[in-house]
Amino acid sequence: MRRVVVLGMMAKTPVPGVVWQTLHYLLGLRSLGLDPYYVEAHARTPSMLMEHPTDDGSARAAAFIAAVLGRYGLSDRWAYQALHDDGRTLGMSERELATLYREAELIINLHGGTEPRPELCASGRLVYLETDPVQLQIELHDGRESTMQFLDAHCAHFTFAENLGTDACSLPVCDRFQFRPTRQPVVLDCWQGASESADPRFTTVAARAANLAEITGIIQAWLDSQPDDATILRKLEANRIPVAPILSVEEAVNHPHLRERRTVRKIRDRIIGEYDIPGVPLRFSEFPTELDLQAPFLGEHNAEILGRLGYSAESVSELEKVGVLGHGDR
Repeated sequence: MRRVVVLGMMAKTPVPGVVWQTLHYLLGLRSLGLDPYYVEAHARTPSMLMEHPTDDGSARAAAFIAAVLGRYGLSDRWAYQALHDDGRTLGMSERELATLYREAELIINLHGGTEPRPELCASGRLVYLETDPVQLQIELHDGRESTMQFLDAHCAHFTFAENLGTDACSLPVCDRFQFRPTRQPVVLDCWQGASESADPRFTTVAARAANLAEITGIIQAWLDSQPDDATILRKLEANRIPVAPILSVEEAVNHPHLRERRTVRKIRDRIIGEYDIPGVPLRFSEFPTELDLQAPFLGEHNAEILGRLGYSAESVSELEKVGVLGHGDR
């Protein structure tokens, strides 16, 4: 059976869209009678899978890939190269992976997220598959040599920009490379719950869009039938449906998580006392956790600032008296 390698980034970007997209390529190739393999060799730290800098990100990445692909009969068809760290190969052995690179019928650089190292393009079968057009076309238009060298290492180039080169697309075209339009494969067998008896009004995106009012009514009726919000959240989460409550301003301001993250924080003003303001939920190692946000009174720093410019305290006081400088207690 002819083997095909898909170079991806599931562990680097372990979000549903990227994982689902990658799986459909692997399963789609298998449904065509090919033998697909998945490899991550992008040399990027799997930071989204790490909780602390000291975590073994490579081991976590490998565990994540194994768990995803194991559900679809691909438990022995993957490798993770820790090129960002110690260079070890997880999943397949290093020797097995080298053989796979040499003998694969095709190596697909999905997203164009993997640098075309010699072992990947040595066979002349490395294919570039662009899933996020625009930036690359602009780089080619600007004549960026590194981008051209990157693409030169591939034997063929595909893009999701189906209208590239037509009047319907304003992106610049580079004559040096011929981009062929392609679409994301969709393996219908993966859509659990669909059946011949399913209501045709809701089986496709177009059908659901045309019947949006009916879908909204069905969802609202179900929500109304539940005893409380907590039950709704529990049932949806149990079925792996992303969900979160819509909070009122008061609920958001007093939410324990937002308080803990200091997304909402209290400050004390010298005039009006203590009150809530929006905070910054991000934390930086070399930046103070929180700034003192006391607003100065009118003219409060007149003497300090003008003193640096050579003015005496008496001169500043006189300027304030005659109204040249403003000052006050608020």
